[in-house]
Amino acid sequence: MLLNEPRVIQAQANNDLCLGTMDTWLVYQLTNGQSFKTEPSNACRTQLMNIKTGNWDQELAEIFGIDTKDLPEIVDSNANFGETDLFGLLPHKIPILSVLGDSQAALFAHGCFETGDFKVTFGTGSSVMLNIGKKLPDNLNNQLNTSLAWSINGQKSYVLEGNINYAGACVTWLKDKLHLIQDPAETANLALTANPNDHTILIPAFAGLGAPYWLPDMKAAFVNMTATTGKKELVRATLNSLVYQINDILQAFHQLSPKVNDEIHTDGGMIKNKYLMQYLSNITQKNVKIANISELSALGSAMNAMQHFDRRQYSKTYTPRINKNTAEEYCNEWTSWIKKLA
Repeated sequence: MLLNEPRVIQAQANNDLCLGTMDTWLVYQLTNGQSFKTEPSNACRTQLMNIKTGNWDQELAEIFGIDTKDLPEIVDSNANFGETDLFGLLPHKIPILSVLGDSQAALFAHGCFETGDFKVTFGTGSSVMLNIGKKLPDNLNNQLNTSLAWSINGQKSYVLEGNINYAGACVTWLKDKLHLIQDPAETANLALTANPNDHTILIPAFAGLGAPYWLPDMKAAFVNMTATTGKKELVRATLNSLVYQINDILQAFHQLSPKVNDEIHTDGGMIKNKYLMQYLSNITQKNVKIANISELSALGSAMNAMQHFDRRQYSKTYTPRINKNTAEEYCNEWTSWIKKLA
């Protein structure tokens, strides 16, 4: 846009250019142009912020051809971002006291405030996010994203994150492209009644595989099929593939973080799938806690505004029903196919 959009070029020439993320634009609109601010959980996603200092990074900005004076002010996630009357809908103005990125807001809503706390959000893709505390560890690599959870009252909290490209989108593919199901709710019972001796695996690399594999050129495939493989087995393999990817991200967490807790906090539409949640517990050998509200991001931002740090109540907890050795056998089978196809 800086090179090709005439209005942007002219605004820059007039020293009247504002470059920001969606949160910045919303705050700007809600405050009738009075507030041009962002906060670390959103600012870090631009790749222009120094996550150690919490400020815009001059060197990074120059690489991207951005003038930092055109970027919003970075303030705490619980700062006063300005006042709004919701475009005249309210009789008086109220303060905007919280801005958080989507995944970080869900982490907040889960009460994952301590080092080692983590959550898994099941959406179109899946975000697996671990609180790694107030300091960046020294042994970071490029296997996972290193990001900021939030900055509250001047105190930053950091996270490691692995993102899975296809989660709920895999089930949509089963429905819309393969026509194996008519409703995503069918998948749990189909998986539960699949042939226990069938070991079909889906490699869901519809857009390559992301964290922690980083195999952008890999293609999707059903592998290990036999003549007994049918609809139920293909559905189960699809759900299982999501669990294997989450487990591999958790293994990467263990390598990089001194602490990874034994509870998986879950949210998102797929937490209603009983088979998926039980298999997640089985393979990871961790307790899986199901949020009593599936969509947590808005709640997390509201909790931040109120500085409400209580842990959530959960509707159900799944515990492992297979032993560690059996879980490892299944994981090794998955890993061997990833290596063969990489």
